[in-house]
Amino acid sequence: MSEWKRPEPANQNHNVADRLTSAALVDWSRRPHQQANRAVATFALLAMTWLTAFAWQMPEGTSFLRHIGLIFVCTHALWHAVLLRALRRLCVRGVAGADEAMAAYLDPRRISNLDMAAVWLAFTLLVRILSTTLSAGGATLP
Repeated sequence: MSEWKRPEPANQNHNVADRLTSAALVDWSRRPHQQANRAVATFALLAMTWLTAFAWQMPEGTSFLRHIGLIFVCTHALWHAVLLRALRRLCVRGVAGADEAMAAYLDPRRISNLDMAAVWLAFTLLVRILSTTLSAGGATLP
């Protein structure tokens, strides 16, 4: 994938909303990626554990987990596209900190929404494989 290049700003009019957005973008982009990755991974693991425990009580638990997993795949992929588009538009508008935030979001060391879509896809496939394997061996899952 080629390196993203910042376009020339369309105008230099900065209002209060642009200054607040700029401050938030700079604050987010300067946060260490290890800290953000740890928080995202912890939340995803807790969500997957909670959903699995919740689905265990349901009659169609594996179907529920597969559907929820696919919903999260689509949601994270959509948010990835929306965030990239929003950051590019902020760069074009000339909002300070937008190019720094774009570089931070595209940093391969930072977990992005597209990475989370892949994690939820793996979770969905794992549920499918385990339910098929266990049911073939005589065991039953909800």
